[in-house]
Amino acid sequence: MAVSPNTVFTAGQILTAVQQNNFPRGVMAYFVSTANSSISTSTADITGASLTFTAVANRLYRATFAGDYSQTTANAVAGFYLTDGSNVVQNNVANSISVANGFSTASLTFLFTTTAGSTTRKMRCDLSSGTGTIRGTGGGVFYTFIIEDMGPT
Repeated sequence: MAVSPNTVFTAGQILTAVQQNNFPRGVMAYFVSTANSSISTSTADITGASLTFTAVANRLYRATFAGDYSQTTANAVAGFYLTDGSNVVQNNVANSISVANGFSTASLTFLFTTTAGSTTRKMRCDLSSGTGTIRGTGGGVFYTFIIEDMGPT
């Protein structure tokens, strides 16, 4: 994927609008959990992990999710899915914990472009068997979801 890097700046140079627009714009939307989210064998939205932002065409965005989770069944596979607002999977990661009631961390990063306008990305999850919990109750244990503008493509 081609990118549009900024120029090298020199003393006395005039900063242009094009150069300004080549900078990343940073955080577009984010979520930090305040409660646990349940996981089951049915694919479902992760509580609170749905972000809507105003996208600009021809820009590169990065979606990042991270969180600790537990599951009741040993060797069950946990699927974590980044989807659009219509639940079309954009990227995914699968984890498995070898012991019942064990803990693991799920982490997913995805780069994407989109059309201009209101854009939704969300995180969904399921288990191959049993139930589980994505830990998000505080005390240093949170799950997070963030969308960042990385710059023009």
